[in-house]
Amino acid sequence: MANLQYAGEYLIEVCEIYSTSGLALDVTDLFASVNFYEDIMKNSLTGEITFVDTNNLLTNLPIIGQEKLKLKLVTPNEGDNDARDVAINFTETPLYIYKVDAMTGVNENTIAYSLSFTTPEAIRGNRIRVSQSFAGEPTEDVIKKVLRDEELLNSKKEFYYELTANNYKFVAPNMRPFEFINAVSRRCLSRDYNFAPT
Repeated sequence: MANLQYAGEYLIEVCEIYSTSGLALDVTDLFASVNFYEDIMKNSLTGEITFVDTNNLLTNLPIIGQEKLKLKLVTPNEGDNDARDVAINFTETPLYIYKVDAMTGVNENTIAYSLSFTTPEAIRGNRIRVSQSFAGEPTEDVIKKVLRDEELLNSKKEFYYELTANNYKFVAPNMRPFEFINAVSRRCLSRDYNFAPT
């Protein structure tokens, strides 16, 4: 790989769209740009990817807003050894396209458009509810159950947390999983930092 030539430079290793019918399409050649939006106050990552299309992909695939997006971006650097470790890699847990927007005609045969995407947990979290009680467990264990349970979020991603000092009884009265996690996290106190609430 080459050295960085400008700030924000990246290489696209994988950019594939999987339609609802199971058709896989490599769109690396149509790729124009990608933006990721991450917020400490939001539960999931969102973003948008822009394509310049000469094959009328929106109609021919078709893209309706329920497709999976496999994406892998790597920052160019001198050594190949750790390049794979610092990649933005959504090949094992693909992103979900939820909106087609910002279509612009570039010329007679070319259309530029953006697809909005988010993580599978965000999509799943809007469809299901948590209706159960949790008693006398550390808060991180309660949240881990909601994240890992196959009936709930079913997330396979790494879970980073701080140990908590509280063992409350929590009741989730038909709440969305992320609403429940946010409500529980507001009551947490740190075990290692003098019961600090932040």
